Amino acid sequence: HFGTGAGGSYPTDTGTLSDDFGRGATVNFGLPLEDVTQYHLVDVSSDSTAWCFRHNGIIRRIVSPNAPSFALTPTLGYSGQYFDGDIAELLIYTRTLTTAERQSVVQYFNDKYQFLSTPLSPQNVHASAVSANQVSLWWDSVTWPAQLKTRVERKVSGGVFSEVAVVTGASYLDQGLSPSTDYIYRLRASADGVVDSAYSADCPVTTASSGPGIPFGSLRIWLKADTGVVRTGDIPGRVPQWFDQSGNGRHATRALTAYPGPPRVANAMISGESRPVIYFPPYPNGGMFDLPSLENFSQAAEAFIVLRSDVSLGGNGYGIWQMGGGATWYPRSDGAIVDFFGSPGSCPHEFTPALGAILNYHLYSVSCRPVTGGLEWAAWMNGSQVLSEQKPCAVTFPSAPVLGWGNNCFEGDLVEFMLFSRALSEALGNDERQTVREYLRARYDLW
Repeated sequence: HFGTGAGGSYPTDTGTLSDDFGRGATVNFGLPLEDVTQYHLVDVSSDSTAWCFRHNGIIRRIVSPNAPSFALTPTLGYSGQYFDGDIAELLIYTRTLTTAERQSVVQYFNDKYQFLSTPLSPQNVHASAVSANQVSLWWDSVTWPAQLKTRVERKVSGGVFSEVAVVTGASYLDQGLSPSTDYIYRLRASADGVVDSAYSADCPVTTASSGPGIPFGSLRIWLKADTGVVRTGDIPGRVPQWFDQSGNGRHATRALTAYPGPPRVANAMISGESRPVIYFPPYPNGGMFDLPSLENFSQAAEAFIVLRSDVSLGGNGYGIWQMGGGATWYPRSDGAIVDFFGSPGSCPHEFTPALGAILNYHLYSVSCRPVTGGLEWAAWMNGSQVLSEQKPCAVTFPSAPVLGWGNNCFEGDLVEFMLFSRALSEALGNDERQTVREYLRARYDLW
């Protein structure tokens, strides 16, 4: 009991975990994925930026922001109830370690106690040139269920491999490359950067000769089902946190005790391959994610979402998000899609797609920006424009946006979501919108 909260359990009689290390309140995070009856490494850190709990080096829960609070009379082996098990070694530092320092500690412990197993090699590595200076990589999710890390190495044709990234998940977008250049990638799965697999097969790719890259400077939220997914070991695999990959810390969250409960993680067949998805089950077991406020956005935005809807017309309708002043339908009971993205509740945008278009994995994107006398709004499905209109409304973004809920809870699979703080360019030679579309199309072979 190293915090000032109500203590923690490791585990409770139902198998769930909780902890208040360095906090004034206990954090509950459900059933663990790991078998805690086997020897394993627990790593908990608490500073003014975040509270983080790791099992064998893999993040299982983050609370941010955080207010550190440590017990004046800490106890080991007791926190309301006595611990029943074995403790082999304990290290406590007076600050949060760097990534390199933490990895050195994991290396020390694994050399001594051998709790990390050698992982399998990544399989079926794919590469697609996004632009003249960006390459998208993805691979089979064989490394994903355990949330292992993956070492990404790259070389120019005829050169020598060097490591360019260590990622958690099953995809990576490489940047800063040269136009019209032949690159070769190879990967290794890694148990916390300590125990590495054999290399994957080499994967060659050639960058484009010209064209813009994905404008990451304007990307505010980026969620991918194969990366940054925090799971629990129950229901099965509930997802209380889904980490933002944009670098802005705008994570999607849902309390384990909230109703409806968090969505779940699953594998689905996309283009003949097993790929991770975030599954939103039918009501009353459905769920949603809360997102940080969008009120500080500039007065424009554009969103891209890859999804598949389970729909039965005649019901109450379903919604993928609340990103404006009204509740969306995707679709409504009559098959129409009604969206309020960036718009007040008095300003709906409506169109009716072919029903089959939303039953399969597809890309839905929408753009909203102010113009003289109101706002300009447009939507696309699989790259084809389905609506473009101007309305005498003020651009409006909510203080409490939601993903996976509109008029009712969404039912289906969500694969990737990208939210930009401006409308992207379609100018000749600088077609950012097409670049993002092509990135997502290639990753999921959508059309």
